Amino acid sequence: MRITILGVLLAVLPAGHQTAGSDSDRLEVQSWQAPHSGWLYVVDAAPLAPAVLLFDPGHGEVAGTIRTGFDAAIALSPRGDRLYIASQVYNCKQPNCDLLAAIDTQSGRVLSLTPIPDRIHYKVVAPPSSMIVSADGRTVYVPVWQGLPSGDTPVAVAAFDTVRERFLSGVIDLGVCGGISFVRVTDDNELGVHCTASNELLVHRLIAPDRGFVEFSVRLAWGNRLFAQHVYPDVAARSFMLSAIAAASSSSAATSAMSISRSAASTRHR
Repeated sequence: MRITILGVLLAVLPAGHQTAGSDSDRLEVQSWQAPHSGWLYVVDAAPLAPAVLLFDPGHGEVAGTIRTGFDAAIALSPRGDRLYIASQVYNCKQPNCDLLAAIDTQSGRVLSLTPIPDRIHYKVVAPPSSMIVSADGRTVYVPVWQGLPSGDTPVAVAAFDTVRERFLSGVIDLGVCGGISFVRVTDDNELGVHCTASNELLVHRLIAPDRGFVEFSVRLAWGNRLFAQHVYPDVAARSFMLSAIAAASSSSAATSAMSISRSAASTRHR
């Protein structure tokens, strides 16, 4: 099954599980259908009503809506049967208010819900892949602080055991990394991380799911950055983008069409 992730997703608290805040503060699956090949998980990061939409692009319809907590991140298992969601509980008055939910993607049922100590939060939009699942589906990697949160606080990667449904005791140290995103590597015994503070790719050799050492690193050139001048917030933007590219008759028009293309693509994480 091929399901594409464009962002963050969901969760529902199992019956009897208590957290700070009222019942209305809890995460909830408002509607759900079993996903089909080619469907999309789309993040709606609206500040007052964040949600994840399960989108059927073939029919142009929303097939599922899941209300999320704040600052959500998502990772899908290699087989597509498990969805892991980290998010912050509404109106939580406790030091650690983040939960990691494991969801059965066919039914939308929550299989487990686990607190995440010291999860990293971003004051701006988080990197697009702030969690990742190992190739064998047994480990979910989540970035965490190693001290009081600040710009120069060291960060690490915590490992969640999906079989025993708990975080392991060790962490993979990244140092002062700033924001991080995960990078897929070909070796199942390696973990790739991009550090935004240094614009460096770190590849760790794993000696256990929660322990490893830096096998090699690559300092990337900063280069030019792309900013969207215009954003088209609906699906029709794609057809408009393609027609603009087809109509381009000069190099300047082609450059403008490329700008539209990249801007429309950026709306997939809104």
